[in-house]
Order: sequence, then structure tokens, then C-alpha cells
Amino acid sequence: LAAEETERAAEAKVDHAAAAAGTAYPIVTEAVQLAVADLVAAFNSGGLDGLAHEGVPLMQAIQTYAVDAIMTGEIADLELLKERAKIAHSVLPKAQVAIDAGVTLAGSAREAIGATAVAASSGAAADITSTTNQWRTTGSEPSLHD
Repeated sequence: LAAEETERAAEAKVDHAAAAAGTAYPIVTEAVQLAVADLVAAFNSGGLDGLAHEGVPLMQAIQTYAVDAIMTGEIADLELLKERAKIAHSVLPKAQVAIDAGVTLAGSAREAIGATAVAASSGAAADITSTTNQWRTTGSEPSLHD
């Protein structure tokens, strides 16, 4: 029974990780497209100076936010991420949502891997216990190939 419960929990974690991937991908794609468009526009209007003037502060802000998000490792609610992505209209807010989506995906994947390992171990332990109990109650050699 415990093995079945851990397997269901693992399946739920895997489903959440898949949903996180489905949520993160379009958010990250949109953020990258918007950033590239802004940086190209800055270059077109001011050359390398315009690109540096626009790009350096933006990259610093994104990097600072990313370091903080990675350090906290918070798994965000997927629906909240989708809502934030809808209302973010400039590069920095879009990038922040994309970073949060990436951190959420990484955290969900980590949880799914851990839960799957626990479920596999629990299932193996249940099989060993069942085989041992069969041997004890019947006195016959247990089959390792069942």
C-alpha cells in the first residue's frame, strides 16, 4: 500500500514537472524574443553605444534577479506565472517571469526525480518483503523471476 502511495505521489510530481515545462517554454520564448527586439532596436537607433546604453543595465538587472531567484529556489504557482506573463509588457518584467518559470521547472523536475527514486525504492522493498514472506509461509524457495 505504501509503495502504491509513493508511486502516485511520484506520478503527481512528474505531471507537475511536465506542466511546468509546458508553462515555462512559451514564457521564456516570448521574453527572449522581446529582449532581442529591444536590443536590435537600440542598436539600430544608436549603434554600439545605443546597444551598450540599453543592454548593459538590462543585463545587470536580469542577472541580479536571476541570482536571487536561483538562491531562493521558490517553485511558483503555474497559473500565477501565466497571469504574470500576460501582464508583463516590457523586457525586464518578461525576463523576471521567464526566470521564475525556469526556476520552477528546475525545482519541479528535481522533486519529480526524488519522488520517482523513492517510489522505485519503496516498490523494490515491497517486492522483497512479499517474496520473503512467501518463503516464510510456504517454506518453498521464492522465485526471483516472478
